[in-house]
Amino acid sequence: VEPSPKFQSQLVTEPEDLSVNWTVKGAVPEVGLAVKSAVTGWDAAWTVMVAVARGLSKEIHTFEIVFFRSFFSLLCFVPWMVRVGFAGMRTERPMGHLMRGLSGLAALYLLFGALYFTPLADVTAITFTRPVFASIGAILFLHEAATGRRWMANIIGLLGTLVIIRPGMG
Repeated sequence: VEPSPKFQSQLVTEPEDLSVNWTVKGAVPEVGLAVKSAVTGWDAAWTVMVAVARGLSKEIHTFEIVFFRSFFSLLCFVPWMVRVGFAGMRTERPMGHLMRGLSGLAALYLLFGALYFTPLADVTAITFTRPVFASIGAILFLHEAATGRRWMANIIGLLGTLVIIRPGMG
């Protein structure tokens, strides 16, 4: 995949292996229709999944909802497994993958549990804070640079979420 000529001169390359680092300074590269469609499709699927989970949460236990969501996700994963086999799942960091899987499972339980107690709009607004907490986690655990701009963006993001949710306004 070649970048557009508009951004060709701004790409940062690694001299060791001559691979291209797709980080573009000062601009966002053009995104293809396929990527835009995939993101839109993912957003639509997420919306349907959360709405269905919200509707079922009054009648079915959260554990069952998470089980069936995971089961149907696994069905989407089976064609890939048939094609590449277990070799495609080989990793040098099995504990890292296990921790990532367990934390994802916990997040799913918490999300579906929150849908039972909290209005759907508030749960959705709270999920918008994921980039903020990912940024804070990257600073704390990956020791990324903690610039003033980054902290200001995190604070503004959290304040924006508070404006949307309006805690205490019932």
